[in-house]
Amino acid sequence: MTLAGSVQNFLRRIAPRRFYCEDALITTHNHDFVEDPAFRKAYNRGLKASEGRDAHNQWRISVALWVARTCADLKGDFIECGVNYGFTSSAIMEHLDWDNLGKQFWLVDSFAGIDEKQAADQEKEIVSERNRLSKRAGFYNSSAERCRQNFSEWKNARVIQGWIPDSVQIALCILI
Repeated sequence: MTLAGSVQNFLRRIAPRRFYCEDALITTHNHDFVEDPAFRKAYNRGLKASEGRDAHNQWRISVALWVARTCADLKGDFIECGVNYGFTSSAIMEHLDWDNLGKQFWLVDSFAGIDEKQAADQEKEIVSERNRLSKRAGFYNSSAERCRQNFSEWKNARVIQGWIPDSVQIALCILI
């Protein structure tokens, strides 16, 4: 049994009513958002982007959707740095009916893991190993084209491949 499963079993014994236990958040308070049809639709679009890989981060996506709704009426575009498969951005774009919002969504990723050049000398070996293992396990999406295909249903989505800050400068040049 996993640690999460052990925690859930423990919670069922001490708190028999409903509880939420995901993504390092445990609560018996209101978590009805997980059953909201608009949330479910957005979360399912994120799952489609990740080919069904569920990191069990519904709370995190709920917060991202809240932030996106809050920012939707502000001037300017959206940007996500470290898009990976596009789970969060896909959920946001689905939730906000993106093409009718009139904004661009800039989706920036190296598609190669964490930039080892930006790591401290004592971290380089750890970062290199984490990149290798994450790519092999499928945790990192290493295909910019796959990401572009995921976002092809939205006309106002731009996938930029590269390291930050270089790729952000590329995106700014495209704007000008």
